[in-house]
Amino acid sequence: MKSVYTTEVFDAWFGSLRDRQAARRIQVRIDRVEEGNFGDCQPVGGDKSTQGKDIISALALAQQLQDY
Repeated sequence: MKSVYTTEVFDAWFGSLRDRQAARRIQVRIDRVEEGNFGDCQPVGGDKSTQGKDIISALALAQQLQDY
């Protein structure tokens, strides 16, 4: 079984979701990943106008997880 680690940023975002059905669907996907089933992974994210900022944020979050 795999472990999925989250960041404070993710936890705050996930906890703030108002759409409970969406939250359940996201949790199901996380549970499947923990079981080794990555499904049909496709890239997600913003558009080219936010790409640089998104990459910087992703690298900072990845560093936090490495430090964990």
